[in-house]
Amino acid sequence: MHITAGLIHALPFQERRVFNCEEAASYVGVSPGHFKKLVEDGAMPAPLAFLGRVRRWDKAALNKVLDMASGTTSSTGNVAGAYEAWSSSRG
Repeated sequence: MHITAGLIHALPFQERRVFNCEEAASYVGVSPGHFKKLVEDGAMPAPLAFLGRVRRWDKAALNKVLDMASGTTSSTGNVAGAYEAWSSSRG
């Protein structure tokens, strides 16, 4: 008898704190190949290393980059002030 166990995530994708490369790419809306290029270029954060070679991207770090790109937060993390500035600039 041969038993094979698949990878089981305790939490749904949206509720997890860290993502693998494919999940991180999907989260930010690009292909895995393009995501890897963005990481190499420094436009996306580098992965965290777990248990040696396991690489995972932190959801909070991805959110910070996306927030900065959209203008809804500042480099100091002042989300409310940055949102107000963004909102007032749009009329």
